[in-house]
Amino acid sequence: MLKKYLLFFILILCQISGCATVQTGLDRQENIFITTPQEVAIGEKVIQQIEKENKILNNPVLTGYVNKVGQKLAEVCFRRDIDYHFKIIDSEMINAFALPGGFIYVYGGALAAMDNEAQLAAVLAHEMGHVAARHGVKQLQKAQIYGALSSILLKDEKKAIAELSNMAANLVFLGYSREAEFEADKLGVHFAVQAGYDPKGMLEFFDKLKQKEKKEPGKLEVLLRTHPSTSERIGKIESQITVIEKQDLIRNEAEFKAMIKRLEERY
Repeated sequence: MLKKYLLFFILILCQISGCATVQTGLDRQENIFITTPQEVAIGEKVIQQIEKENKILNNPVLTGYVNKVGQKLAEVCFRRDIDYHFKIIDSEMINAFALPGGFIYVYGGALAAMDNEAQLAAVLAHEMGHVAARHGVKQLQKAQIYGALSSILLKDEKKAIAELSNMAANLVFLGYSREAEFEADKLGVHFAVQAGYDPKGMLEFFDKLKQKEKKEPGKLEVLLRTHPSTSERIGKIESQITVIEKQDLIRNEAEFKAMIKRLEERY
C-alpha cells in the first residue's frame, strides 16, 4: 500500500513541478522533478553555509587555473543546462565535493598532493560526474519527497527550496552511495579523456590516496568516511581505461607544478 501511495505522490509531483526525463548517465535517462532553476537555487543557498564555515583560498591566479581546467571539462560534459563554478577551500584536508547546480570545491590539500594537470582534471571530472548524473538531486528527491510534495501543493516553492537546501548541506558530508561514487569515477574518466587528458591521472591520484591513508589518515578523514575503498575504485578504473586508445593525452606537469608552488609552505 505504501508503495502505491509513493508512486501516486511521484506522479502528482511530476505533473505539478514539470517532471522531465533527462540524461543522467552515458546511457541512461531518468525522471527528475526538481527543475534546473530549483537545483541551482538550492546550490546557491548551500554555498552560503559552506563558505561561512570554510575559508576560500584568495589566490586569483591559482583559482583561475583550476577554473580553466574545469571549464575545459565542462565543454565535453553531456550536461550543459547549467554553468560550472570552481573554488578552492583553504585547508590541508585532501578532498573535493560538488553541490547541486554545478558548484564544485577542491581542497588546497588535494591540490598540494597532486603532480600534474591530468590528476587535477580527474578529480574535477569526478565531481562533475556527480552533477551531470544529478546524484545530489536524486538523493534530495528520495529524502524529501513528502515535504517537497506538500510545499509544491501549497505553491510554496521558497519553502521547498529552503528545506531542500538544508538537507543538501548535510548530504554533502554524508557522501553518496557506493554506486554513485563508482559512476562518478566512470564519468570522470570519460570526461577527462574527451577533454584530452590522460585517464591515468585518476589512477595516479588514487595511488597517492592509498599511500596517505597509512601516513596521514587525518587529512583524509572525510574522504575515507564518505567514499568506497580506494582499492575497489582503482580496480574498476583500470578495467575502464584498458579499452581507451588515444594518443598525445595531456599531463601538463610543468605548468601544474609552477602553479602549485603558490601553496608551498601553506600546508
